[in-house]
Amino acid sequence: MDPEITRLPGCGSKVAELWHEWKGSGRLREVDEAHADPKLSVLQAFYDIWGVGDATARDFYNKGWRDLDDVIDFGWQSLSRAQQIGVKFYDEFKLKIQRDEVEAIAEDILKHARNFSPDFQMVIVGGYRRGKQDSGDVDVIISHPDESATLNFVDKLFEHPQQPKGTETGELEEKRRPRQRI
Repeated sequence: MDPEITRLPGCGSKVAELWHEWKGSGRLREVDEAHADPKLSVLQAFYDIWGVGDATARDFYNKGWRDLDDVIDFGWQSLSRAQQIGVKFYDEFKLKIQRDEVEAIAEDILKHARNFSPDFQMVIVGGYRRGKQDSGDVDVIISHPDESATLNFVDKLFEHPQQPKGTETGELEEKRRPRQRI
């Protein structure tokens, strides 16, 4: 056991053992066992459906469902609209979006926002802002110098969608946060 590791906050003998195992082999037995566990693999596949959380994934498993076909065959009618879209585009949602595509999507959003007012501003945040080379989604913050222009603005954007050629859109989730002042 390495005393240097155990001196770190929150690192006891178990963490030191795991670190040495990983340093020696580049792998961890516990992680390999988890990846090989059929139940965990099924739960992960369900969890990867947009709109399905831990409890729903376990519910699907407890019903005896073992793959997406079971979800479609036995549970399609009970799924929310977002979950149905998540199943339909399962493989596409697992693909990562490259930085240049994130920029193009964000530019389309800003262009659409500026149809309402040329003063809208936008910044790309999330993984893109942290420098990730690819992302699972596109996170943006849209602002306007006149705060009243942002009132119900997301609704306005969705009421009059502009869909770039070759794309398909569907509303899965929107997060609304009140303007914060510091």
